[in-house]
This record gives sequence, C-alpha cells and structure tokens, in this order.
Amino acid sequence: MARNSNPQLSEFRLTTGAVGYRTRSDITATPVSYLVSGSQNVLINEATDKEGDKVETRAGYELFGASSTTRDKIKSEFKFKTKAGNTIMGRMDANGDLEYYSEQSSAWETLFTGLDGDFPMRWSTAHNSTELLRVLLFVNHSAVLYEWNGAFGTYASSTSSTIVINESIGTAGFWSSGATAVIRVKDSGGTWREFTVDSHTGSTFTVSGDDPTNYTFDANAIVVQAVRSNSNKPASGFINDTIATLQNHVFIGSNSSSVVYMSKSTNYTDFTFSSPRIPTEGWQFILDSFNIAFSTNIGGTGEESLVMFAGEDWIYRVEFNQLGDTSIVETLIVKPIIVSAGQGAVTQELVAKVRNSIVYLNQFNELVDLGQFENFESFEQVPISDPIKPDFINAVFTDGAIRFFKNNIYITAPTSGRMFIFSFREGNKRFWQPPQILDVSQMTEYEGDLIGHSNSTTQSYKLFTGTNDNGQPIAFKAHFSYNNAGARDKMKNFDKFFTEMYITSNTTVTHKLIYEYLGAKGIQTYEYKATDTDFIFTPDLNASLGVNSLGTSPLGGSISEPENFLKYRRFKQVLPVDHFEFQVRYESDELDAQFQLLTHGPNTRTSSSAPAKITS
Repeated sequence: MARNSNPQLSEFRLTTGAVGYRTRSDITATPVSYLVSGSQNVLINEATDKEGDKVETRAGYELFGASSTTRDKIKSEFKFKTKAGNTIMGRMDANGDLEYYSEQSSAWETLFTGLDGDFPMRWSTAHNSTELLRVLLFVNHSAVLYEWNGAFGTYASSTSSTIVINESIGTAGFWSSGATAVIRVKDSGGTWREFTVDSHTGSTFTVSGDDPTNYTFDANAIVVQAVRSNSNKPASGFINDTIATLQNHVFIGSNSSSVVYMSKSTNYTDFTFSSPRIPTEGWQFILDSFNIAFSTNIGGTGEESLVMFAGEDWIYRVEFNQLGDTSIVETLIVKPIIVSAGQGAVTQELVAKVRNSIVYLNQFNELVDLGQFENFESFEQVPISDPIKPDFINAVFTDGAIRFFKNNIYITAPTSGRMFIFSFREGNKRFWQPPQILDVSQMTEYEGDLIGHSNSTTQSYKLFTGTNDNGQPIAFKAHFSYNNAGARDKMKNFDKFFTEMYITSNTTVTHKLIYEYLGAKGIQTYEYKATDTDFIFTPDLNASLGVNSLGTSPLGGSISEPENFLKYRRFKQVLPVDHFEFQVRYESDELDAQFQLLTHGPNTRTSSSAPAKITS
C-alpha cells in the first residue's frame, strides 16, 4: 500500500505490491496501491508484507491432449468418478461430438456423436440402484436423457461371438447385460466398432450382431461402454435443457417450458408419483417462466437445497416437507426468492456453487453472490463485480462459464477473450485480479489442475503452467492508478525512480512514466534488463529456499533450475517533469519472460514552479 497519507512530501514514496484491481472509480482518484484498466496477464500473489501483495506475471498454458486444426469450439465439459474409481473428464464441441480424455491413450477419444452442437450439453450424476454404480446423466436440447457409466478396459482377444478384456468386467463397472448394453472397441485403423452385449462372465463379453473377427484390434486396444439413450424421458416432446441431482432425485428443466420434472430417488428414468405423494417418488414443478439453471445452496439450517433460476427475473428454492410419518407423505414446495427484475441467471454455465453460496451472472452482466438463505423472505444479493463494473458491462459472456478453484472464482467471457478472477485470501480478504487474455470457454478441475477448453478450436489446455501460452509470448501489463503523492493540488517532480523486483535472466521489463492524464505532459520509457549486471543481485546457488515462488523453486537443497529469479534493484535517474499526477506502468511481451514486482516509487518533492497556466 502506498505510504501517501502524510501531505508533507518526502524522499522515495514507495508503493509495495498491490491490493487489488479496480476500474469503476476514476483512474486518477483510485488509491495508488491498485492496478487499473490496461493491466492484463499479471496476478497479485503471495503477500510480501502486511501492506501489499507482489504483482507477478501469470504462468502460461500448454496443450492438454493432441492438437487439432478443427475449428469447432468446445461448448461443454463434464467430470465424474466411476465405479472403478477413475475420474473422467469430457468435452463436447460445436459439431456435437462428445469426447472423453483417456489415460490409456493420453488422448481425447470419441464417446458419442450426433449431439446438437448449437446447444450445450448439461450433466449431473446419480446412483443406479439396479447396477449399484454411479452414472453420468446428460441432456442436450432434445427429448432424450442420456446416461454413461464410464466403464472402460483393454482388449485381450475375440471370437465370432465373444470379446475378452484384460480386466474384470464387473469391477470395471460395465452394465451387467441387456439389449441396451453396448460396448465400443477401437480397431487398429482408429475406427470405433460397436457390439451388443448379451451377457458376460468374468472378463468375457458374449456379443451379438456384428462379428468381432471382421476387424483387427491391437493388443490393449480401448474398450469402453457406449452411451445409453432414454427416449422421451421425462416426457414425450419435452425438450431437456437443464439437469441437476439432489438426494438422488434428478431434476430436468427446459428453456421452452415452465415445467420442471423430478425423478424418483430410486430410478432416474421414472418421473411418476402418487396422490398424495410419498417419499422417493417423482414430482412436477410449475414455475413462473422457463427454466434457465439449477444450483444448490446451504441454508441457515445447514441443509442443502435445490435452487432454480427461471426467465430473467425468477429464483426459487425447493423445500421437502415431511408430514407426519415420513414413510407415508412428503410434499414439495417451491418458494420464490424476492428479487428485483433482471436478477435471474443468464445460463447454466454462468452459475456456480462457491463454498456455501451461489455465484452467478445476472441479466445486467453483474456477478452476484446469492449468499446463504438465513432468512428466506429477505436476503442480500451482493454484486461482487462492482469494483470492475466497466469490465463486466463491456464483456460478452456468450458460451462463458464460472468455476470455483483453489480459492479463486474464474469467469470466462470467450467472445471478449477475457478471463476474470476473483480471489479469496486469509482474513476474509477478497479482491479482483487484472483480466487474463485467454481463449477459454469452459473449464474443468482435473487432477488438481484447471483445464481450459478453447473457444475457437477443438483443443484443451492445462492452465497456469509454464512460461508461455502454448509456445507464444504473453503480453504482461501492470498499470497502477495515478499517483499524486497525497497532494492533488500541488505541483511535484522527481529525478530518481526506485524499482525493486525479481526477474528471470531472459527478461526485459519496459518501465513507463505517464505524466498527467493519458500522458498530457509526456511519456518516459525505460528498459530494465536482467543482463544489466550492475543492478542484479544473483542468489547463491546453495540457498535452501530462493526467491522463486514455491511453484517454480524447490523447498530444499540446491537451486538448479535455469529459470531462477534474480533480484533487480535500481535507482533510475529520470528527467524531472513538473506534474500534479503521474502513472506507472511495467510491461513485458518477450517469450518466456517472467518478473515479480515488489516495490516502486520516486523521490517526489514539491516543485518550485507555480501552476500559472491554470491559475486565473
């Protein structure tokens, strides 16, 4: 935080790190410790002291899976854990092809084709009480409820009527049998072949229809359960657009109907109920507008509740009301939350559960924290995007998404090429990061990493890793608010500027001083290079813990990585310019550049000149 509360000017008034990013307030009236509009691809991380966190270049991203020249963007994603204990991540592109990432082949494998790529695939999970395993359920703007158990294995051998895998069929979680039990095997030419399973024993499937010996299968070729389609579920002609699960009841809504169907908790394809309704049965809800999204929330009682968004103005909470003997009668009540017009959610993907709350984008491009339902009839909606309201108003969130990951809320605005990040820190500290320039639509948390799916090609990326964006340089910009040294009405100048930062050996940082609003009295530009040895403090290679962030440096032993950060400290002599205010900018756009800005500031002093030009 800048030490500028004392109007008496002094030597080297330093700003340490930054406390957040803000664009709503005037750029010349925002506290100097904030980053402002123009900043991008930098992060405020790891407190240097109680006054501020350092500003550092973000890590890049690298391709996850094979590259692709197909220009079908990723519309949807999914993740679920199978009976065998495998966590599976998948994606659907704008061509309607559904793929999953295979650890066996380290590649994206086709699971299902023919979906409607103009609409997103929405998913949930539920327990199959017959097969005793958890399944992935998904919908895609049709009257079909799709399900997949995520089972896969590896090919061992086959005959004209059998296929043998190397694993136990039951342990791998394949369907037990039945006409709708189909397996897919990838042949040596890369084409998927499907076979209907009549029965299985141990590791052997007995199949009918196509003859497996008509094809050549490599040893350990992938064998995967096919997606099962349940037509006209929950009802004939009903267009399934949204889906959620609570207490193993599956809820399905439509963007073109006010009806929301709820399944039995014992059978996700059965939506029937008695009158009066008894526990475990299905139900139908009639909303005041078409369903847009579902989420869950922890209320004041500590119980998880289903929340429904409908139209542009409606939010509801579903309550299970047990009457008398809970084995006899259970009613369901949908209570509307009192909200003003336009406070409904935009899409399912732009709604996310964040800890015990719900965060979503409303009709005014505001990010809203719905909070806990302590008092259901009266609660506070907090527009947490207010500090950067101009950024949100100008962003286009079509095909965007929200994801909560490692104490940060990530919001993508793919059409605008932006990712916004809202960070949580110790002591209830919450602040906005500068926008990140990324071609990302959907996001998936997978094996401890955040995977971003492209908005322009059929590709996915591991985010925040490495020092470049898939081989391309990153344009880093740290722009601070205007500095008036705590005396807006006094002319000042300085002839030295102090900068302290960490820098990698291949990095050049451009330092700009913008005198008066938008450079009305000139711009001075300087370059700080890691090759300027006079200003470099090289760490001892035997240091047990260097200055690198913990993600790039070992915690013990010698530091051997060539990417080591060097300490750069410099009193830069500059040409004095009389001014009321000035702005500081640090930038770099070289391949693999990295820097961490700690402290900066000038030896500000009162000017002997009078502002005659503006005095009358």
